[in-house]
Amino acid sequence: MQQHVEKDGETSKSVAEELFHYHAPAIFAFLRRQTSSREDAEDILLEVFTAVIEQKRLAYCHKASKGS
Repeated sequence: MQQHVEKDGETSKSVAEELFHYHAPAIFAFLRRQTSSREDAEDILLEVFTAVIEQKRLAYCHKASKGS
Protein backbone atom coordinates (compact mmCIF):
# COMPACT_ATOMS: atom_id res chain seq x y z
CA MET A 1 0.00 0.00 0.00
CA GLN A 2 1.12 3.54 -0.65
CA GLN A 3 1.92 5.95 2.15
CA HIS A 4 -0.44 8.89 2.60
CA VAL A 5 -0.28 12.10 4.58
CA GLU A 6 -3.17 12.97 6.88
CA LYS A 7 -4.44 16.52 7.29
CA ASP A 8 -6.17 17.87 10.41
CA GLY A 9 -6.75 14.38 11.84
CA GLU A 10 -8.82 13.28 8.89
CA THR A 11 -8.02 10.05 7.11
CA SER A 12 -7.99 10.95 3.45
CA LYS A 13 -10.63 9.44 1.21
CA SER A 14 -7.94 7.76 -0.89
CA VAL A 15 -6.49 6.02 2.17
CA ALA A 16 -9.93 4.79 3.23
CA GLU A 17 -10.67 3.58 -0.29
CA GLU A 18 -7.31 1.84 -0.53
CA LEU A 19 -7.82 0.09 2.81
CA PHE A 20 -11.34 -0.93 1.84
CA HIS A 21 -10.41 -2.30 -1.57
CA TYR A 22 -7.40 -4.15 -0.20
CA HIS A 23 -9.03 -5.77 2.85
CA ALA A 24 -12.77 -5.86 2.14
CA PRO A 25 -12.89 -9.00 -0.01
CA ALA A 26 -11.29 -11.22 2.64
CA ILE A 27 -13.25 -9.68 5.50
CA PHE A 28 -16.49 -9.95 3.54
CA ALA A 29 -15.82 -13.61 2.74
CA PHE A 30 -15.26 -14.31 6.43
CA LEU A 31 -18.39 -12.38 7.46
CA ARG A 32 -20.48 -14.09 4.79
CA ARG A 33 -19.57 -17.49 6.24
CA GLN A 34 -20.43 -16.27 9.75
CA THR A 35 -23.77 -14.55 9.02
CA SER A 36 -27.12 -15.70 7.76
CA SER A 37 -27.40 -13.20 4.93
CA ARG A 38 -25.39 -11.20 2.44
CA GLU A 39 -27.02 -7.99 3.69
CA ASP A 40 -25.88 -8.68 7.27
CA ALA A 41 -22.34 -9.30 6.08
CA GLU A 42 -22.36 -6.06 4.07
CA ASP A 43 -23.68 -4.08 7.05
CA ILE A 44 -21.04 -5.50 9.38
CA LEU A 45 -18.30 -4.88 6.83
CA LEU A 46 -19.24 -1.20 6.62
CA GLU A 47 -19.41 -0.96 10.41
CA VAL A 48 -15.93 -2.47 10.67
CA PHE A 49 -14.41 0.01 8.25
CA THR A 50 -16.23 2.95 9.82
CA ALA A 51 -14.84 1.93 13.22
CA VAL A 52 -11.30 1.52 11.85
CA ILE A 53 -11.32 4.95 10.22
CA GLU A 54 -12.78 6.57 13.35
CA GLN A 55 -10.12 4.88 15.54
CA LYS A 56 -7.41 6.16 13.21
CA ARG A 57 -8.84 9.68 13.38
CA LEU A 58 -9.04 9.58 17.18
CA ALA A 59 -5.49 8.26 17.49
CA TYR A 60 -4.23 11.04 15.24
CA CYS A 61 -6.11 13.67 17.27
CA HIS A 62 -4.74 12.26 20.50
CA LYS A 63 -1.20 12.23 19.13
CA ALA A 64 -1.59 15.81 17.86
CA SER A 65 -2.90 17.04 21.23
CA LYS A 66 0.08 15.49 23.06
CA GLY A 67 2.47 17.25 20.74
CA SER A 68 1.00 20.70 21.40
